[in-house]
Amino acid sequence: MWIFPDFSLSGKTRLGNLEGIGRKDKSLAANQQLIADRLGISRATVSRCFTNHPGINPATRAKVFQLAAEIGYVHLQMRTTRPEKKRGTKHLFGVLICSAEEEHQRTDFQNPSERILAGVTECAQLNSAEVEVHLIDPKSCELDNPEFLRVEKLCRRWDGLLLVYPFPDPVINHLAPLVPTVSLVEQFDHSGIDCVDVDHYKGIGAAVEHLAQHGHRRIGFYTRLYPV
Repeated sequence: MWIFPDFSLSGKTRLGNLEGIGRKDKSLAANQQLIADRLGISRATVSRCFTNHPGINPATRAKVFQLAAEIGYVHLQMRTTRPEKKRGTKHLFGVLICSAEEEHQRTDFQNPSERILAGVTECAQLNSAEVEVHLIDPKSCELDNPEFLRVEKLCRRWDGLLLVYPFPDPVINHLAPLVPTVSLVEQFDHSGIDCVDVDHYKGIGAAVEHLAQHGHRRIGFYTRLYPV
């Protein structure tokens, strides 16, 4: 297990919503102009995000990738079937975000996956790797669910898998033997999975100590209730 005191996880990046995979009409309706309009940026900026232009701010790139996954936009290069892996080709990594779409779009707190995506895609770019990002509803995280069967199929073409947010134990036990897996945000009790996460203990300890030094004694804690 790897614990980092400060972790901000931004290759070529491909996005999609698992509910939209294989649905041609949804992929066509969700385009780069729609992403640009919703984020208040130019279409050229959106395009540069997908081509990994070095001048794009990692935070902007992460917002583009996150919205693309939410609306089911699939970059053009992903609309064709990826050939079997050949020796010397770029590594392809998958990112699965276990969250309902409406929950993922909440604005009353900072979404950790946004910072994580910024770091993941930046690291992929520096190492000439490719990344596919998919949003999967927690209700679909069952072994007999058709959506999960799509996940299993995707895993077989990935060189590695990054998990964001908690996933059910049966799903973890099934995916871990298929592809090297690393968990982000959640620490799983599974021998085959490493974890990269913030050092919450030191962070919360420092925050409480700071508040106590300023006379605060009744200190509350607010966090997200994960559906899994």
